[in-house]
Amino acid sequence: MLLNNMSSYLSMYELCQYAFNKPNSTSRQEAFLMLCEMAHNYGKINAQRQVTNQIMVIPSEMTLHGQLFKMAAISYVASYPEARGQGGILALFDELFNDLYKSQTVLSLLAPFSQRFYRKLGYENAIVRKNYRWPAQAFDFLTANERPLYERGQGDNTKLKSTVQYLYQKIGEQQNGYLHRTQDWWNYLFTKHPDWYICLLPATKDCVGAYMIYSMQGDTFVIEEMIYSTPEALRGLLQYARSHSATFKYFSYSGNANDIIEDFFSEQDLIDITLKPYMMARLISFKGFVQQSQALAKLTEAISIQVVDSICRWNHSIWKLTPTNKGLACSENLKITQPDYEGNIQAWTQFFVAGVPLEQLIFEGKIKENRPTDLRNIRLNQSLSLRDYF
Repeated sequence: MLLNNMSSYLSMYELCQYAFNKPNSTSRQEAFLMLCEMAHNYGKINAQRQVTNQIMVIPSEMTLHGQLFKMAAISYVASYPEARGQGGILALFDELFNDLYKSQTVLSLLAPFSQRFYRKLGYENAIVRKNYRWPAQAFDFLTANERPLYERGQGDNTKLKSTVQYLYQKIGEQQNGYLHRTQDWWNYLFTKHPDWYICLLPATKDCVGAYMIYSMQGDTFVIEEMIYSTPEALRGLLQYARSHSATFKYFSYSGNANDIIEDFFSEQDLIDITLKPYMMARLISFKGFVQQSQALAKLTEAISIQVVDSICRWNHSIWKLTPTNKGLACSENLKITQPDYEGNIQAWTQFFVAGVPLEQLIFEGKIKENRPTDLRNIRLNQSLSLRDYF
């Protein structure tokens, strides 16, 4: 059932404190209640009017392969111990998947507590993060130019925050996998993270500007986010971080898989770099996504695809994709006895959303190719750069 009143929100907050072992604070509760107002909140309530199972669904949009898609961000999936193992969460997912399909939301993302569990619901790894950590002495090898001017402040600086939002929209939202951040989402971020600082690199004749959001956590200077459009801007932000090397022993940053921060250091041995799965994705509506995708409109021949999906049954079928003057048409055709391709919803999510090459999925046995087609020539952007966490 949907929860939409303050008493339910407060009960959800108590559940999350317990389930995720989070301390209580005024700012944490304020941010959580802001999120409740933005989200569609699904939950089960016991006889004592206590929320025992919950899922938050945040209606969103994200840039994918050059266009915006309606996306559902799944957050705060939680249950009390006595309510686990009884199918409560699975029932809530069944309810919300149906609602998302009816609202024409074609895609969903989540940060998994268990990849194996969410694969049962049709999700698959889609976004990888590149994690950096380096000691302060590594900055001795930063190739630097003349130090630029900076503006510094926090989220309560309205002018600075407004410029950050402009730069994110101007630069960030053009990149593959970025969330379209609403004003409510920005307000939530700075309420949830009152310890965030902002470093702004003002615009020049060659650059629209750049920014870094960072926090100070013990002996580590944590770069939370960087938005830039030129190598010189990135170098300038790293120079700003270096100015803190007398105060912090370590520096860290988590970016997308294609980030090249290490290339700005003449010696890279001191930099620890790891790649780690970050977010899983799921196609809610195979037909809806395919028909909206401008990248797939490049197909030059009709092809047939079998989709296996035991959860969102409306996807479970054989689909014929046909190029037309108005774009790509996708229609169900159960008369086809041998489709050109066969695969489950996780495999097709990896291809259409994460941009994993078709040849790789065929090699791994995730997709079966019965007839080579023009689909092999579709090359989708393989790097998703989501900065947000749900």
